[in-house]
Amino acid sequence: MVSGLFRPLLVVAALTCADSFSVSPLLAPRTSPAAAAAASQGGARAAVVSGRARPLRQRGVSGASALQAQFAWKGERVNVDGNVATYTEDAEGAEVGRIQAEQPLTPKRPYFEIKIDEGGSQNWIGIGLATQEYPANKQPGWDLTSVGYHADDGSYYRCPIPDEMSKSGRPNNMPLNGKPMPCEKGDVMGVGLEFDDRGPSPTGFPRRVFFTKNKQYLGSVLLEKQFHPCLYPTIGFNSPGAKVTIDTDCDFSSVQLAHTAQFFGTNEYATDITTDAIAAGAQVNTKDTAGRTPLHMAAAYGATPVARVLLDKGADPDVQDNMGLSPLHMAAGYCRPSTIKLLVETGADPEVRTERNERALDLIRNMRNQSMEAQSFMVKDKRMPMMNEIVDVLESVTEDLEEWVIPKAPELKPDEENAIKDMAEKARMMVEEMKKDPEKLKELEKAMELMKDKDFQEKVKQYANDPEGMKKLIEEFKDKV
Repeated sequence: MVSGLFRPLLVVAALTCADSFSVSPLLAPRTSPAAAAAASQGGARAAVVSGRARPLRQRGVSGASALQAQFAWKGERVNVDGNVATYTEDAEGAEVGRIQAEQPLTPKRPYFEIKIDEGGSQNWIGIGLATQEYPANKQPGWDLTSVGYHADDGSYYRCPIPDEMSKSGRPNNMPLNGKPMPCEKGDVMGVGLEFDDRGPSPTGFPRRVFFTKNKQYLGSVLLEKQFHPCLYPTIGFNSPGAKVTIDTDCDFSSVQLAHTAQFFGTNEYATDITTDAIAAGAQVNTKDTAGRTPLHMAAAYGATPVARVLLDKGADPDVQDNMGLSPLHMAAGYCRPSTIKLLVETGADPEVRTERNERALDLIRNMRNQSMEAQSFMVKDKRMPMMNEIVDVLESVTEDLEEWVIPKAPELKPDEENAIKDMAEKARMMVEEMKKDPEKLKELEKAMELMKDKDFQEKVKQYANDPEGMKKLIEEFKDKV
């Protein structure tokens, strides 16, 4: 029998992944103008107007940026002249035009971009990946075994999780910031793949797809086994006058580093990938859409060897993200004492303040106090020794130890405040009841340990986009609690 605690704990685990993985398929789908247009496609197809993209700029450098890719394109209702693709239909509501490269993305060429020269009447342009012979009247991400990033609504679309009423994929906010990232004339949209290409037995299969806007990393999503066949660059149009410039020879080292950084804590080859990306020309201070650099992520994961490589290659230890957090704040907030020591030893400034005016010392002091207060009715926080160690290190380098910034809590609406108080009271009562029953207390401890299980964490991320994900999690892990 599945524990009564297990289901709410799984829900919490899934929600904690929301910052990095979209869970919008669990919610009611919204329909974008582009998606609405997809449902009404039909009729005869126009003749194919194909072309071959000429080689782009030749660079006198080595590494990823020196690779040359001569991609041939084929499709319908799109004219390809050199590297410029133009939608050929003049009528509003005409069939989608789609072109697809004849060569798939590979580990040596895992990324491509388009620049929007003209958005057309509706800015309905999509860039993505699909299996060969993807329907010529579908935007990428609308039909099975495809993923797309659409300019008009800034969403990504992904199948093989089709809408029950059609085969069109649902729109999802970008994985990293949970927001749509629309594009218009002059913007550059990019899509890339992470391959399983390292280790003693690499499969060579695509593992994740990631998105960029103007070279800024927007996050990634997992690809299931349905995506294991080769995936081909695919571009869709549905706006009269739409025109893009295709770049299959763009430098991808920095976006690849930004992508790898999101998984520094789980990728055993992170140090090697980081070293290779920097050797290929990656900028160590490249920022993702949250304003975070690879060093921010290494600090958060406690990936000290990676952080050392980045610092040796010129990473800025005091760079701040969109909330004013520095790598030192990240290491403190995620309780990474070894990374804290490295950052301090390499000259990180402990006086850097967030938008809430917190230094790293303030942040960890506040965390420790909150944890100590919570321990009066919650299970003991095993991070306490690490928090104490971090406080000691930061107190040895922070100027004014008497100062202690405690940010003002955000103002809540009365109903929100009451809801939080109600949840806290229910949690307190639940724990108090469990203290009376040793078996239930053991059950809670097992559930909390499960949260740390890497396999469980990966499954939560894998099923985050699956409407049946919660049921699958319960079924797979019911014997562990």
